[in-house]
Amino acid sequence: MTVRRPAVAVFALALLLRAAFVLWAPDEPAADGIFYRIYAENIARGWGYIDLDGSPVVRWMPGWSFLLSALYTLFGSATQVATAANALLDAFTAALLVPLGTRLFDARTGIVAGGLYACWPGMIFLCGTHMSECLFNLLLAATLLATSHTAEAGEGRTRRAAVIGLCLGGAALVKAEPLVMLPGIAWALWRTRITPLGTARELAAVLVVTAAMLTPWTVRNYLAFDRFLPTAASGGIGVQLANHPGASGGQDLLANRALQERYRRENLAWTAIARNDAGWREAWNFVRQNPGEELRIVANKLRLTYLGDARGAKLVRGMGPPESWHISPGAWRTLRWTADAYWFAMLALAVVGLARRRTGDFAPRADRNPIAVPLLVAGVLVPWLCLHVMMLGGPRYHVPQIPALALFAACGITRLQRRSSSSRECAG
Repeated sequence: MTVRRPAVAVFALALLLRAAFVLWAPDEPAADGIFYRIYAENIARGWGYIDLDGSPVVRWMPGWSFLLSALYTLFGSATQVATAANALLDAFTAALLVPLGTRLFDARTGIVAGGLYACWPGMIFLCGTHMSECLFNLLLAATLLATSHTAEAGEGRTRRAAVIGLCLGGAALVKAEPLVMLPGIAWALWRTRITPLGTARELAAVLVVTAAMLTPWTVRNYLAFDRFLPTAASGGIGVQLANHPGASGGQDLLANRALQERYRRENLAWTAIARNDAGWREAWNFVRQNPGEELRIVANKLRLTYLGDARGAKLVRGMGPPESWHISPGAWRTLRWTADAYWFAMLALAVVGLARRRTGDFAPRADRNPIAVPLLVAGVLVPWLCLHVMMLGGPRYHVPQIPALALFAACGITRLQRRSSSSRECAG
């Protein structure tokens, strides 16, 4: 069965839902979206990737800001430009899940996965923001699809592996986190190896192209800061915000202010890089000296990350007290409950899809495909869980796992359908 027609249908459904929400939602950037907008406007004006004080930005990767600046140059800097771009990008992600699910599982699972992602309220709500998650998820899904292509037998596996590096490098220019996918990608390619030497060539192609994608950013940072910085200087900030005495596991800005005040008293430089380095040191010292307290914080990080999916709705609503919100309290409650209910339903179905059974007519192809588990579990679900157990917790940080969860939820639906059909046949 060709996947082109179902993929187009899924794309149309996803775009329709996102366009409808974007047209309804207020166009006020919130939280990090404010900075993305400012940085993009600076680039569009020809000022470069600079911060509010005129210094080069090193705290965030530049991919989303540069894409936004190109859109601002073409269409103007109205706030609707960013939300329309997010709606279009996320609709493409839903469409990519159709061929990806077909390759990893079967055609039915691919179509269901694309439909589940198309209707995912948490992702629809994120399209009404100026955040980079929609672009990032598209590049992440493209990386998974390129890996599934490369893992197939035939000529040109090394050339196809270079496409993995292209997609992975593009994702890394939006956020640094996708580099944690490399072990899962390596395992997936190893499981379908033609020869060990061939697998080594494929992995080398992935690494070389990914490094080439990050080289301009790295050179720019070396010239600006005299430091080797292939990724953004923000990891230490996130680690310190969530790992300190009395930490909640989330973003504790008071801890950052306390550290900043200490630097001021000691007459130390408080640059982005100095803040990043100090964050790593402070967090490591805390974890080393307080292992018991860290276990409590880790448990709370998991709670913050997985107990809800209303981050996009909260950003659309606006920060601060109710009188400063952009939508009514009733609309906020509706958005929040819709996002959370869908999230928990998909988690339950994903658990069903992850349950490996090798017997019965309803056993899905996932139990036989050699790369499905390495690619989705070891390449996406586990690395992001471990990453934010170490760093911050919060619903925003499970967003990169949603494409993989949609695939496993679709697998759970097809498994339940097969079991129901098998039970009816036995009863008959």
